[in-house]
Amino acid sequence: MSAPTGPEQATTSAPKPRGPGNGRLAVGVALLVLAVTHQAAGHITHPVARVLDLLIFGGSGVLLIHWWRLRRGRYRADPTAALPGPSNLALTTGLIGLVCAFGASETALSPSGSAGLSDDERETVLGMGTLGAVLLSITALRIRYERRRPAETPAAVRTALPVDDPPASAQPLAAEHTALPVGDPPASAEPSPGPEHLPASTAAPDEPTPAGVTPIDATSQEAAADFLHDDARTVWAYRRYCARRQPQGISETSGRALLAALEPGDHVELIADAVATDETDLMDAADWKLDDAEPVVAVRTLRGWILIDRHEGEVVLAPGPADGGITVSTALATSRPDIGRAATLRTSDGRPFTMKVFFDERDGVDEKILEEGAGAYIRRLPEADAVPPMPDAAAFLAAAATRPAEPVRPSLPTDWRTAEEIACVHMRGLGFQDAETTPPGRDGGLDVTASGAVAQVKMPALPVGAPAVQQLRGTRPLTANHLFYSTSGYTAAAVEAADEIGVALFRIERDGAVNEVNGHAIEVVRAGAAAGPDAVTVVSEAAMTRHVTAYADAVAARIMNATKHTDQDRTHEDQRYSGQWHRMVGYLHQALENLKERPSEFPSLRAAMIYYHHTELLAHVFFQELGVAYPEGGGVTDDDLSSYYT
Repeated sequence: MSAPTGPEQATTSAPKPRGPGNGRLAVGVALLVLAVTHQAAGHITHPVARVLDLLIFGGSGVLLIHWWRLRRGRYRADPTAALPGPSNLALTTGLIGLVCAFGASETALSPSGSAGLSDDERETVLGMGTLGAVLLSITALRIRYERRRPAETPAAVRTALPVDDPPASAQPLAAEHTALPVGDPPASAEPSPGPEHLPASTAAPDEPTPAGVTPIDATSQEAAADFLHDDARTVWAYRRYCARRQPQGISETSGRALLAALEPGDHVELIADAVATDETDLMDAADWKLDDAEPVVAVRTLRGWILIDRHEGEVVLAPGPADGGITVSTALATSRPDIGRAATLRTSDGRPFTMKVFFDERDGVDEKILEEGAGAYIRRLPEADAVPPMPDAAAFLAAAATRPAEPVRPSLPTDWRTAEEIACVHMRGLGFQDAETTPPGRDGGLDVTASGAVAQVKMPALPVGAPAVQQLRGTRPLTANHLFYSTSGYTAAAVEAADEIGVALFRIERDGAVNEVNGHAIEVVRAGAAAGPDAVTVVSEAAMTRHVTAYADAVAARIMNATKHTDQDRTHEDQRYSGQWHRMVGYLHQALENLKERPSEFPSLRAAMIYYHHTELLAHVFFQELGVAYPEGGGVTDDDLSSYYT
């Protein structure tokens, strides 16, 4: 079906709710007053009847007031949202049934009982009781029906995909994503000239947060953010989830259950809010809203779905395809937060169920991840035993450090991360062998730490003043050595303060050398393992380029070796579930694209290390999930004539 456009689409939008249901509040208060009046007036004398009166009228009044409060809160937050609680029809039927059932019960329990009634009156009481029981049964069925099915949508706006035709998500990927080279390596396997400038930054920047997206409130995350943000298997997907417009959050219990359910080697591609229930009509499920079924946290991994019930904490595993063979999109007239996709899946024990996951937008990144996998988008992957660890940037700098025989081209650090790495190398040369740069955003004012020293690194436009030097000394006053590095020097007041409180001042020069500024710095250098001016080294740009190029070529060689020596047809046949190969090949294609389109420059040495290491992890996912040894490959033999005469 084609989507309505322009004015036609605007006229088919869902109607706005009339209000939070103030009538429920009035009826609830009236029922409470009625229950209190019955108890105080003494019209009901039998103890069982008095208890029934409190339960039926008092309890109904409390429930109505509670529903009104829920509806009012939801209506204030989003006037277009579906409001909780039974419909007015179900409530009216239920109240009439309660009154009839209570009247018949109270008459039967009265002191005179039914013995004092005439035959006609006895039949009337029996009829009231029967009518009450029937109405209550109808009410229970109606409430169950309303919980399992969404509110009806006008036929004009129901544009879900027909069942007979497979949706777009079931179509194969484009041609360039279905064939891998098994012979000669692509141009990316040729030695690269490597980056020309390597001055440092942190990891490759994450994709920008879409406009209008607000991070999840910390109170709704509970403690889950602490460990899901730090776990390499979940951090990328969880950060994207928290950047949604209105995420429902993941509790600590659900977060722990998610990590426990992840298999070794698996990682999360997508986290979404969802609803799920037993098998139902897929076309109806396409128009579900957030409160139309049981709320769950839906987690798509490399190998299947992990669903965590928000109420009970139950974990359901649905291994295999992301869509169960077919998915149905929400009607085009539906707006956020009810946009999403429904699919019928099967649990690991074969039990079917229907789920709908909710997205912020149609045809966005989340839907593409659901269809094709996260290979082209994911920015963090867990480490793998078959992939060599990412080289330490400071160790690279130390390996590239030389004392030039002739002047070198000035290469003043262009970002704070490079300056920190130079300071870290210098501290290791002074004898602080365990010096490490601190993670971004968690340094507590410190940039490099060691067991016996701490350092701060600044790249200001003007010389550093005394307050910054004094602040460093107060950060960890019990540490033996406090070192300060600056690319623009210090004021006279800063040098005087440093001498007074015992802070060693160093300056990073334009040629990469580090020089002492005050007397305390000279003392630290002399006391170090590399004492004296001879300890000063220069990291040349050419040396860094050679080292990075060698690492990049080694990564490319391993990836291309595994690709060249793998039978792609066999991996396609050996996939664990239908569609797995197409999802996994996205990881390998992105790795090959990274090698082919490698940048000629990087903002920092660390950024270069991360780029190539992440590229190799991407390729490794393809071989790991399809059961091929990396980087040896598998399934291809060298069968040319010369290979038999060694």
